[in-house]
Amino acid sequence: MKNKPWAAAGVIVFVLGLGGFLFWMLYRAGKEISTQKQTLPNYRRNEALKYLDFQGNLWIDGFDTNGDGKPEAIAITPRLGKADTAGGYQAIDRLVVMQLSRYKGRPLLTVDHEGVRDSLGHALVDQMIATHGYRVDTSITPEGQLLIHLALLDSAGHVASDELTFGWDAGRGKYIRLGP
Repeated sequence: MKNKPWAAAGVIVFVLGLGGFLFWMLYRAGKEISTQKQTLPNYRRNEALKYLDFQGNLWIDGFDTNGDGKPEAIAITPRLGKADTAGGYQAIDRLVVMQLSRYKGRPLLTVDHEGVRDSLGHALVDQMIATHGYRVDTSITPEGQLLIHLALLDSAGHVASDELTFGWDAGRGKYIRLGP
């Protein structure tokens, strides 16, 4: 009978300790969620750069390219060496338009030396290998749609092909080649 008061006190201490631990865990979880909300734009940028193996930089961030109300990021791997960059053009080896969700990124358009592909990996044009990269530029339609203009570069860094334009097709839910 003498042990009963100590047993009751032990149970009370255990319950209070467990309650304190649970309170501390909930407090940390709430702090983590608010920290994630503050760093979400950085996380989104990293998703686009991760797709390029962190060998590039963010070119356009926070622009809704597909009209879904959420910003996308466009990351590029700049072309080193000779390149025709006059007039605000970028010379690139790779490009990705990354749709940004809360948990991960999804590429909507990818460009590399093998070609231009949509979100499913289907080629948008038949082309030669882009050994010397691309010249890329963007424009915005009166409706606010972002268009991406690409042309192949030659070994001297000059444009070696016709310019192709790509834009978002809301009906199909993917990027398509615009024009002839």
